[in-house]
Order: sequence, then C-alpha cells, then structure tokens
Amino acid sequence: MTLLLFARRCYRMQSYTTRQFTCRRSPGPAHNRSIDSRVPTMESSRRFFGKRRDIADNYPASMEEMLKEIPDELFPDPHTFLRMYPKTSPPYLDESPESPPKKEVFLDTKNCKSIKEVVTLVIRDMDSLTPANLAAAWVRIAQLLPKHRGSIPAGEERNETLLHHIDRLLYQTIYLSEDFSPKDLSGTILAMAKIVQNARRMYGTKQVEVYLHPVHEVFLGDAPDYLREIMRPFTETIVYFIQDFDARCLSNVCYAYALLGMNPKLDGRNTLFRSVAAEVLKKVNEFNGQDVSNTVWAFATMKVSDSDLFQSLGDAVVGNDALLSSMKPQELSNTVWAFATSNQSHYGLFAKIGDSIASQNDMQIFEPRHLSMIAWAFATANESHPSIFKIIGDSIVRYQDLKSFKNEELALTVWAFATSNVHNPKMFKRIGDSIAGYRDLRLFQAQHLTMVVTAFASAKISHPRMFKKIIDAIIENDKLRSSFTNENISKVLGAFTALNVSHPDLFEKIGNADEQPHK
Repeated sequence: MTLLLFARRCYRMQSYTTRQFTCRRSPGPAHNRSIDSRVPTMESSRRFFGKRRDIADNYPASMEEMLKEIPDELFPDPHTFLRMYPKTSPPYLDESPESPPKKEVFLDTKNCKSIKEVVTLVIRDMDSLTPANLAAAWVRIAQLLPKHRGSIPAGEERNETLLHHIDRLLYQTIYLSEDFSPKDLSGTILAMAKIVQNARRMYGTKQVEVYLHPVHEVFLGDAPDYLREIMRPFTETIVYFIQDFDARCLSNVCYAYALLGMNPKLDGRNTLFRSVAAEVLKKVNEFNGQDVSNTVWAFATMKVSDSDLFQSLGDAVVGNDALLSSMKPQELSNTVWAFATSNQSHYGLFAKIGDSIASQNDMQIFEPRHLSMIAWAFATANESHPSIFKIIGDSIVRYQDLKSFKNEELALTVWAFATSNVHNPKMFKRIGDSIAGYRDLRLFQAQHLTMVVTAFASAKISHPRMFKKIIDAIIENDKLRSSFTNENISKVLGAFTALNVSHPDLFEKIGNADEQPHK
C-alpha cells in the first residue's frame, strides 16, 4: 500500500475540513488539481487494518511518527480546497457506526445527451452521491465520448469549468473506491479504460500538450505515470476485495486493464493479472461466453501466459454447448484469436468453435473483422478445419464489394488461406479485384502488401492488375517504398519471381534503395 493512500486513510484534521494532495501535473491554474482526501479517524483506520496482519504489525505507534515520513508539500494550506469548492460542506470524517448513512439519490444519467450534462447533474448532488451513482455517471460519460476530434460538442472543447468538475468527480470516486460494490467498481474502471482508449485513438499513445476534451486531460495529464497513479487506489481495492468479485466483475477488470495496457505489480513477483487468474480458476463454472472471451482476450493482449487459466476456460467452452451457442461473433473471434496469439493449445476448442461457426444459418452477422480474425487464428494455431475456411471464403465472395474490409483484414485473410493451404480462387480474385480498384495504396502498410503478394504466390494464383497496382505504388510512393524492410523486399521479389512477374522499373528502384540503409 502506498504511503499516500495510507495517509489518506489515517490522517485526521482536527478542524474536520479537507486537505489537498498535489498530483503530478504541471504547475499553473489549469493543472492545480486537488484530491478530496477526506480520511477516517485513527480508530476506524485501526479497525480497517485489523484484518491485515502484515500492515497491523507495522502500524505506526503514533500519528506524529507517521507524519514525519510524509513530505510537508503533500499537505498545503487546508483552506485551499474550500476556496476552490466553496459550496462543499465539511464532510463527516469519523466513520463510526453512529454516522448517519447517505440517502440514495436518483441520478438520471441515462437521459443525458452530453458529457457536460452528466457532469452538471453530478456536481449538483456531489455530497449526496453513492458509489452506485458515481459508477452510473462514469458509464454514461464513456458512452457519450466523441468518436473523433470533429465530433466534440460545442461548449465542451477546452472548457476549464468542465475540467474542474470532472476532476471533482474523479477524486470523489477515488476517495469512495473502497465503498464500491464489485459490480460498480469493475464497471467504473471499465468506463475509465474506454475513456483512455478513446483519447489514444484521437491523439496516439504519446503525451500531448493540448487535449481537446477535458475528460481526456483529466486522465492523461502531463506526466507519463499520471494514469498509473490514478489507477493505483482502484488496484489496491480490487486486490483486497477480490474474493467478492464474480465472473463478470473479474472479466471486466481484466478487460479494462488490458485496454489501459497496465498490469500493476503487487507484492513480490505477483501482479494484478496473476491475482485475478487465481480467482478465475475458483469460479470458472460461473463464466458465460462473454466472460470467457473478455478474459482470454485480456491475458493475450497483455502477453500474460497462464496455461491453467486458458485450459480451464477452454474446457468451459468445450464442455458447455449452451455457453458456446450463446457466444456472439465478436466473442468467438476474440476467443480463438487469444488462444492463437498466446500460443495456447487446447484439444477440441478450435474444432468445437469451428463447427459452431460452420453450422450458422446466417453468416451476415459476422462482420469482416470477425471473418479475418477467425481465419488468421485458425491458420496461426495450425488448426485444420476445411468447413470454417469454406464458409468464410464463400461469405467473402457473396459480398457486393469489399469496401467494408480494412486493408489489414484483406491481407490477413489471404495470408490465412495460403498458410492453411486452402484453395479458393474465387475469393482470391475478389480480394485481388478489390485491391486493384483502390485509387491508391497509400493507406496500406508495407507488411500488409507483402502478405498479399506472398499469399498469392503461395496459392499460385496470378492477378496481373493487382500486381501492377502494387508495383506502381512502390515505385511512385517514396514513403511507402522506404517503409519496406529488407525482409519484406526479399519476400516481394521472391513472390514476383515465382509468379513470373517482371517489372524492370521496380527492380531498378529497389536496387537503388538497397544503397540506402533500411529499417
């Protein structure tokens, strides 16, 4: 447990006001955040820690002894908080049984049409909100996130008041995190992870100086480790109460932290994912299709290898026909992708899922990303299932056009068929026609073009129009050509040679490029 969190729980101000924690943010009015660090009394803290022998044994003999270890700058003028939030009444800090419980407040966030409306509603009743209210607010905020930079509603761009209010909501959530039910806590963390994911899609993974929407700035801040500091109290609460988490809560926690790209270290060599895995094994019979899919996807995404977990969840899918039949296309594709990515073999899992997909009466419910991911997973796992490849190939052929397929999905699909030695000329022709019909190939990555060319060569299928399009793109686009590695160049030249494709200008360009260092 961190010293800051320990101090938050133990330090009691005699005046029953609040103190400010200075976060790792750049100085200045817009970044002078404060955490509502209301803390219980010394006696209630002793009761809280009484169950934990490792902490109780090292409990400070006196408050003065503990405060000596805490830098003075962590406790600035206590009236700063009251000046920032003049309408906030001093809280009851003593969590004794005599303290009156909060009244449940009905917070109708579902009908809010904007993040600003949600936050305004929350701030109005901030002192009376329960953890369930706070969780509902975060879930609704995540649902209302702008899809791209141009879709940010008027009045929410760089709004300092809104930024200030979202800060309050976040710090109130951190303070009350121990009072959240497992359902509300996991739902809140998942909503926060979706907010961060939304920001990364807009700005990338690097720090930026200006965030267009306040909710992004609140979570990402200016420091690389700022998000990790925000999530630390939630992580500690999860670990302490993990035995109370059911299957859905456990899967939501895994999924959320995988979206964040975080696997916090606990004591010793233990990590959050290891701790969750141990609990999953105890409750594997409670998992439904979505829980299984989210959990294995999270472990594969975070590259956490746990054979026992994968085997147990694989057994749950294979041994429960009702669970398998309830799984949606996204859940099926995520599951096989996770097993293939983690190099986890499971006797019967791929065959069972393949049979389930092949028996579908309506393949239109499978989106292009599902088809390509399933084909890639079966090929990567070296699982032979002719029926699944046939139904995927036939589904692609029946598309009126392949504009709904992303470049990567087209490349992965032909690669999977070639790798699995599945012959489907009609599908290859449709994909070749689609790529040849592109106005330009600037959006293709060198890796994907390499996969397409080598797949056609492996399948011994020629498509002169597509090959010409790819060759011209490599010749004319210096940026695309420079992105090819030596390995990619070797594969492309080998594929063209195998298909008797000759283009002197291409060989000349690549020959000149060989004089320059490649990546």
